[in-house]
Amino acid sequence: MGLLGTGFPRKEGRGRVAKEYEIEIQEVLARVEKVEAESLGEAIDMVMALYYAQGIILDAEDMKGVDFTPIEQKEGMSR
Repeated sequence: MGLLGTGFPRKEGRGRVAKEYEIEIQEVLARVEKVEAESLGEAIDMVMALYYAQGIILDAEDMKGVDFTPIEQKEGMSR
């Protein structure tokens, strides 16, 4: 992959060979839903049921953060 997703390979100076790295991008989406229930367990079950039935869909407005993590590779092995 190129520099910053541009599709262009990164150029290295003085004859150095560019290495390939894998970087995991992880986005965190979160939202608080209010429900009326007789117990905490019932409330969790209700929200889970809504979520899995696509009654609750998290989107860009629910973005709470992003993290970039390098994926370590063992010397001489490729993924």
